[in-house]
Amino acid sequence: VHAKGQVAHFELSNKISLDNIRDGINQHLRPLPIAILDAKEVNGDFHARFSAQLRSYEYLIINRRSPLTLYKNQAWGVFKQLNINAMKKAAINFEGKHDFNGFRSIDCQASSSIKTIQSCTVKKNKQYIVINVAAKSFLHSQVRIITGTLVDVGKGKISPTNIKKIIESKDRSKAGTTAPAHGLYLLKVEY
Repeated sequence: VHAKGQVAHFELSNKISLDNIRDGINQHLRPLPIAILDAKEVNGDFHARFSAQLRSYEYLIINRRSPLTLYKNQAWGVFKQLNINAMKKAAINFEGKHDFNGFRSIDCQASSSIKTIQSCTVKKNKQYIVINVAAKSFLHSQVRIITGTLVDVGKGKISPTNIKKIIESKDRSKAGTTAPAHGLYLLKVEY
């Protein structure tokens, strides 16, 4: 999983300039493919995880017969031609408040599987297919399982009209495959 818009928080007892905080952390992160772009002072009750009102994820699929090169660890290469219109029809069914028990991993420890998805869209630009999903919170692997299910719809393995039944079944075995982690991006967190 990649993050373009990850947010973190921590408390400091000393007064340090925001620029020095950002630059100091980045100095330690230099060997890694990660960087702090901005630092802001927030209220004492702010929590990066629990104060979030909306999280937006993007999943990148490259749909072509040739193997991936530049995007090898940044997208899911799907070699069978996908039916984008069927995927779009199916995606709408994920929107709204549902019990997503069938769309979480076995490792999920959430006490409730009821989640409200604000939007779930599928867009295509040449060989690139982008799935965007936004909600206040998600279950473990939920976006990847939704993506895998939409790819199975695109391959003709699942009918777009069956998505509601799959959600209502609350049965993980009825949903599609879990998409690989390397195509998933946290785009933005809104507070």
